[in-house]
Amino acid sequence: KCSYCYNAAYNEMLDSRKYLRRHSPEYVIEFLSKAIRTFPIEFINFQDDVFTFDTRWVEKFLGLYREQIRLPYFCNIKTDMFNEAFARMLSESNCYSVCFGVETGNEKLRRAILNRAYSNDSLRKTAALLHKYGVRFVTTNMVGLPDETVDQTFETIALNYELRPTAAWCSIFSPYPSTPLSEYSIAQGYVNKEQLKDLPDTYFERSILVKPGIREQENLQRFFPIAVNARFLWPLFRIMARWPSNKIFDALFLLSFVLYRNRIYRQNYYSIFRMLLSFLRTLLSRTG
Repeated sequence: KCSYCYNAAYNEMLDSRKYLRRHSPEYVIEFLSKAIRTFPIEFINFQDDVFTFDTRWVEKFLGLYREQIRLPYFCNIKTDMFNEAFARMLSESNCYSVCFGVETGNEKLRRAILNRAYSNDSLRKTAALLHKYGVRFVTTNMVGLPDETVDQTFETIALNYELRPTAAWCSIFSPYPSTPLSEYSIAQGYVNKEQLKDLPDTYFERSILVKPGIREQENLQRFFPIAVNARFLWPLFRIMARWPSNKIFDALFLLSFVLYRNRIYRQNYYSIFRMLLSFLRTLLSRTG
């Protein structure tokens, strides 16, 4: 169980035997078929935390999906629950894109702070399989972690550069109440309980942690989508990261977020236009 999201606390609220809920493959196919007949659906977004959790379920479901649905789709995978057989099944069933967590490029931080035990080599193998079978992928990453240095943030950028994702999603760590990493942040003096009331609305805005390098890491989060594709800009980004945060950095991130999102979800021009309008409203509200 990861230390930074709601799942650990949510699981404690429920009977662990009933925590995982999933319909049968036949039920989901029937539901999708009815939805497609009713609405002009062109793309399906599966938001299961780990789509490939149950091998037998996935084999059955994707076989039916390939025969009866065939629409391009997105899903989440987990690198230590992924192999070539899964990659082949995804490709043959018209999977357009997947997402998996890198979180940090530093293995020690990933294990000790995030409680994620997979290695960088497993991430490399997953990326290689997805490239081999032509499945686009987005990585999820975080900066501003407790104990994380600016150099370790660049390790995350460097690993993503090596993986060559279709897009790289990067957020700023937020110490959500009742999560293990929130408690760790309080114990280490990075934040106090009163400050948890001041969490930003999204994990793209700012950090409430007080620690060395945090403002540089906030700026690097703004540059992240570009940095993972442009190694020659890294020396410049190291310099710019020390500058005060500003609206230009915000605009750079928000625009790249819209464009990279389109590469993952295959949105039409109308959807892109709506997101650009939302981007402009957000930027103007921050300016105000």
